[in-house]
Amino acid sequence: MAIGAEVAFARGIAQLPEDLLAQQPTVMFAVPRILERFRARIEQSLKASPVKRALYEACAQRGYRVASGTASRADRLGVPLLRKWVAAPIVARFGGRLRLLVVGGARLDPPLARMFIGLGVDVLQGYGMTEASPVVAVNRDVDNPETVGPPLDGVEVRLTAGGSFSCAAAT
Repeated sequence: MAIGAEVAFARGIAQLPEDLLAQQPTVMFAVPRILERFRARIEQSLKASPVKRALYEACAQRGYRVASGTASRADRLGVPLLRKWVAAPIVARFGGRLRLLVVGGARLDPPLARMFIGLGVDVLQGYGMTEASPVVAVNRDVDNPETVGPPLDGVEVRLTAGGSFSCAAAT
């Protein structure tokens, strides 16, 4: 509210695609299972066309290399066109304005995160606990999507020998 953002809640998983088109979010908070369902729908729609599937895979893979700074010159030249032809219709299913996916609540499969990043949607994965109010750590571009990243500023994280975890605001 302090920054003038609007918050919209989906009516349910069955209505999520319709709600995304109606609300046109720029930022979406989700659990990994939601993204897995979107990937499954995308892959199902590509089964009939090997050419479309190849273009989709090229867009996701090359786009991720561009985003992670490991791209070849061919990747950097081809990705804008691939994103226009391949990724734009997919991102449009999220309302057309999606810039950031914030994921938490369970482990995010790195290939799933790389796919969305490759399509041009930034993905941040966070870790937290309700008792910690709730976000403790979030990844950055340099460690995305392999980790949940370092603790946020002002948060101290401690792992004990027994495998338990504790965190507190640094004083």
